[in-house]
Amino acid sequence: MSRFVNRTAIDEIVLANGDRVTVRQRLTAAESADLTRNMMHLRFDSNTKQVELAEGNWHRQRIEIARAYIVSWSFTDEAGVSVPYLPALIEDLDEATITEITAAIDALQTQHREESEKKG
Repeated sequence: MSRFVNRTAIDEIVLANGDRVTVRQRLTAAESADLTRNMMHLRFDSNTKQVELAEGNWHRQRIEIARAYIVSWSFTDEAGVSVPYLPALIEDLDEATITEITAAIDALQTQHREESEKKG
C-alpha cells in the first residue's frame, strides 16, 4: 500500500431505498486532522478557569464523518429533481440517513483496515 492516499479510490454505498452515496476509501492526514478538530468539543469550566475537552456531540460527529468521506450522492428532492452533492447539505439530511451513511462508512473502514492488515 502506498504511503500516499489515492484520492480517486472510492466506494459506493447503496442505501436501503436504493439511493447511492460515493465515499472516499481513505482520508489524507490533513483530512483526518480536520475531521478530528471538527468533532472535538471544547468547553470552559468557570470554576477552574480552564478550557477542557468535553465529550463530543455524537450527532455532530456523524455529520462531520459524512462530510469528510462523501464525494457524491444520487439524492433527489420531493419533486424527484436531482440534488447535487454540496457539503453544506449534509446538515439538511434526516437523522436516519446520516445514521445509515455513517454506519456504512464505518463498516467499509473496518473492511479496508482488515484487508490492509492481511496484506501485511
